[in-house]
Amino acid sequence: FGVMIEEGILPDARCFNHVIHACARGGQAQRAEYWLKRLLSESRRGQPQPAQPAQPAQQQHGLQYEGRVRTSRCKDLIPTRHSFVHAAEAFTKAGLWQDVERLFVQMEGLGITQDDLTLN
Repeated sequence: FGVMIEEGILPDARCFNHVIHACARGGQAQRAEYWLKRLLSESRRGQPQPAQPAQPAQQQHGLQYEGRVRTSRCKDLIPTRHSFVHAAEAFTKAGLWQDVERLFVQMEGLGITQDDLTLN
């Protein structure tokens, strides 16, 4: 993740979700929540901007998408149900059910509904 940032490649929600999931699998509940909070913080920055024409390949710093470089951080950084489920997984493994409830309340407050996976 850090190398990606250093190379000028902007992460999207999927990248954050992978980091959150890795932390959860490693039993690092606080670290998983740190990355969830960072995703939430990043998703609130600025307003969506239209994509700009792509530069020559050797000058690009960003991800290619249909011949354009993505410049909008908002659209690609919206937390998903998976963001919260992965973070909650770490607290579940630690037996911290109050934190699981807190995350799901926060998730629903953002308009992300629970499904069969979150209710199991």
